[in-house]
Amino acid sequence: MQVAYFGIKRHPESLKNLILEKLQELNCEITNCLYEDSLDSQIKAVEKADAVLLAPARHIRKEVLESMKKVKLLQIWSSGFDKFNLLEAKNLGLKVANNGGHNSIAVAEQTLLLLLAIYKNLNDGQQRVKSGIWEGNSHGMDNYTLQGKTIGIYGLGNIGSKVAKLCLAFGMDVIYHDIERKKDFEENNKIKYVSKNQLLSNSDVISLHLHLNNHTKAILGEDEISIMKDKVVIINVSRADLIDRSALELNLFNGKIHALGLDVYYEEPNNYQDPIINHKNFVGTPHSSCTIDTHISALNACIKNIRAALNGLEIDYLI
Repeated sequence: MQVAYFGIKRHPESLKNLILEKLQELNCEITNCLYEDSLDSQIKAVEKADAVLLAPARHIRKEVLESMKKVKLLQIWSSGFDKFNLLEAKNLGLKVANNGGHNSIAVAEQTLLLLLAIYKNLNDGQQRVKSGIWEGNSHGMDNYTLQGKTIGIYGLGNIGSKVAKLCLAFGMDVIYHDIERKKDFEENNKIKYVSKNQLLSNSDVISLHLHLNNHTKAILGEDEISIMKDKVVIINVSRADLIDRSALELNLFNGKIHALGLDVYYEEPNNYQDPIINHKNFVGTPHSSCTIDTHISALNACIKNIRAALNGLEIDYLI
């Protein structure tokens, strides 16, 4: 049996070694390549493979997909797969699965990290400590508490539901919108389902937890931002293209949007000269919400799924 692994150049050696270490649990021959490698190298890596791990999921050239004659499963290590040409793979008869949200708690925590950094003005505070210049400190006049604020969670899946619980623990009022209403979760956690427009117009904070697809691209544009509260805070740890870039930049600089917390960007790695990123009320992390704990959890799920595929058993999280 042979398993191939696709990775990216900028991953640290520690992460690459962890992935290879986990793959060795399959007791299979392991071949690995980078998305940046030549076409011939990628074909050579997969042409005898029985399964392929995509860590992360990126576009794979058709010639490479067509070379996967023996592949029983393309396993994605994350929940997101918008950068992968899924339809093309499925049209070739390839089975594809994601990790079922094993990184969800880490992404939920990242959401709160960004929100707390904004509300506690961490950028300014840290700079003052590092410089020793406390003169001009606002003494909390531009800081806020989470308690009593309303957060609107757009998308109540694996991640959104965990964000809701964390926010409740901080004493926030939680409302949500989703294409599917989660009545049991509402009742058990005392959160409220609202329409999209109600969420936009009643939230102090809006947090996005949606997969990116043709239906959700630019789901927040000028019309949606116009009905938000003045001085709204927006947190996006899902995908940048959920928000129309022009509308986001315009309303961040005219003050309609008070602050912005991002873990995802229109260009990754980001352009350090991007005016959005250089706004005084921007807080960001470099698409780094995963932790070593969730890497291990997600990889364990991937290994279980690949083992099932190699042995003709039921595969979880097929997409």
